[in-house]
Amino acid sequence: ILTAFMGCIIIVVTKNNGLENSIEGNLLALTCAVCSAVYTVFMKRFSDVNVPEKLFSVYSGSFVFAAAAALLQGNSFIAFESGDMFPACEYLWILCSAVLSVCIPQGVINWALKWVKAAFVGSVTLLEPIIGYIYGYLIWSEEITLNHIVGGIFVIGGLYLYNRSESKTSGSTGGTGSADGNG
Repeated sequence: ILTAFMGCIIIVVTKNNGLENSIEGNLLALTCAVCSAVYTVFMKRFSDVNVPEKLFSVYSGSFVFAAAAALLQGNSFIAFESGDMFPACEYLWILCSAVLSVCIPQGVINWALKWVKAAFVGSVTLLEPIIGYIYGYLIWSEEITLNHIVGGIFVIGGLYLYNRSESKTSGSTGGTGSADGNG
């Protein structure tokens, strides 16, 4: 896990597109990773709840919190600071981004929590920086640097090593499956 986390750090600290002061974004990304880990462990306790119901409650609460924070900061949902209205296609991009980067992955994560250990599911979220850079390359033609490639190798290698060690640990229990007997 530490190897995968180091890979994330290598990817995230790479300066890209002239972002010289990206430390705030990196700190926010790290905060999101911690919150994601807490969320994953917490949601494992509710693995018997229907995934769509669980996601609806999480997304509704997140939307209310984010909307309230944006409004309290004086942000507009319909216009730039200059008063120009947002183009309709911007809302489509936001919707596509939300579905591709939030709804689908969180649905898969919540579905996987029924059958996989929360620690593994949480570690797989370390793939997010890699996926983000792939999106950036494909959609916005952002450059993928050597640091991104090296970091990606660390992340994937770390996850492989973790999964391999978990398989050996599960296999050494005499073939009975998990420690709780639920296979």
